[in-house]
Amino acid sequence: MTVETKNTGPRTAPRRAGVLPAERALAPDLARGLMLLFIVLSNTAFHLTAARHGPSGWQPVDGGWLDHAVQFTMITVLDLRIYPLFAFLFGYGMMRLYLRQTAAGTSERDAVRLLRRRSLCLIVIGLLHSTLLMAGDIIGFYGVVSLVLGWLFLRRSDRALKWWIWIATAQFVLLAAQPVVSALLAGELGTLGDAGAEPGADAYAADESSWPAAAGTRVGSGLFVTFAAAPLSLVGGAYVVFLLGFWAARRGVLENPGRLCRGPSVITPSRKRTDPSPRSAGQPIAPRQWLGLTLGTGASG
Repeated sequence: MTVETKNTGPRTAPRRAGVLPAERALAPDLARGLMLLFIVLSNTAFHLTAARHGPSGWQPVDGGWLDHAVQFTMITVLDLRIYPLFAFLFGYGMMRLYLRQTAAGTSERDAVRLLRRRSLCLIVIGLLHSTLLMAGDIIGFYGVVSLVLGWLFLRRSDRALKWWIWIATAQFVLLAAQPVVSALLAGELGTLGDAGAEPGADAYAADESSWPAAAGTRVGSGLFVTFAAAPLSLVGGAYVVFLLGFWAARRGVLENPGRLCRGPSVITPSRKRTDPSPRSAGQPIAPRQWLGLTLGTGASG
């Protein structure tokens, strides 16, 4: 007797579901939660619409000594200090999601496609949020950056990733130092800054008298942050923080922070291609391998 079977075509690996509660790692979740809380605290100044703002764009220039003390503390320890770590965690989460999907059998192309859809959703949500509520929203910014970096770097080898970390660092340092060095050589160091500029709070619709007018202003600001500031950050090398998150996620350093104490942590490009395949995702790295990876000797097990 012959048993006939139907050819149903090639099977596609099922996409892995979300992380189960038992699988969650405390360190990245706690760090993300704290960064979001600090971002909320930093953004409180945006909602002081009745205050007189300076050229910084969000900090008011009026108020008593207590207001100035709180303002000084926020500027020195909070404002713009939390975003680099949040960007690092964002990149870390992207890579961990990619590795988790590929380890479950999802093809690399499908895993990248999943992250691409998430990036596009972030762009849409960010533009809606900036239009309806707050022009300084950076969700769309992260959507554009993650769309580009996910396409370019998620499937890169460790060696290529390390090289690009150094390239991005050089971009960032050179472009950040250029205005200061130019002004110093020209003897015009005192001209740096924007003390005489118009208050940047105008771009956040702080002075608009009606919601439709404010929404119109916020649309323009949201489009600028999403489609101009994000590409400029890529040109300026600020994406290095995301790439560091990629690099760290491949080693699970937040899930196993004790590894950081087992040798130098200098990132140098190795001569041997490190295998970033999903079979090593989530597996512990022996001290010898960790030392080889951090020193760039190419030990990957």
